[in-house]
Amino acid sequence: MSDTQTGVTLLELTLVLLLITLMSGLAVPRLWSRLSADPLDSSGRRLAGFIQQAGDLARREQRPIRLVRAGDRQLLLQDAADGTSVPNGVLTLPREVNLSDFMTRSDGQSVAGEPQLLFSPKGYVVAAALLLSDRRGRRLLLELEPFLGTVSLRRQDGRPFADAP
Repeated sequence: MSDTQTGVTLLELTLVLLLITLMSGLAVPRLWSRLSADPLDSSGRRLAGFIQQAGDLARREQRPIRLVRAGDRQLLLQDAADGTSVPNGVLTLPREVNLSDFMTRSDGQSVAGEPQLLFSPKGYVVAAALLLSDRRGRRLLLELEPFLGTVSLRRQDGRPFADAP
């Protein structure tokens, strides 16, 4: 009878775990970028950042800034006093995504279709909702909180954007 031991050494086990880690490290970023490349989701994130940028600009420069809707796929930032464009103040949505609705709430009443938002010199804005939609009929709602300065994203079914798969 042979007295040899069969089994896995610590070195072999470590090498297998290292290979699994390396392969996962290569596969997961590709999978993540593929999942996050949805035009509707990325447009919603870009639009939320653009709105935050408008509030920050108004606060930093202590002047009112206007966000203006220019068609179904473009938003512009303008100086509210003279209407001149702000540098880097254009956001164009991809062809697959449209800005289908733009509603503001002032004095307790909802005003639909109003094509602008006004950011005060302190960065405040009236409560508003912007609705993005894509060719497949999916919708993404962006809600602006007036005093908190936050933009929340909600999917068509009402689930918060962060909780969605």
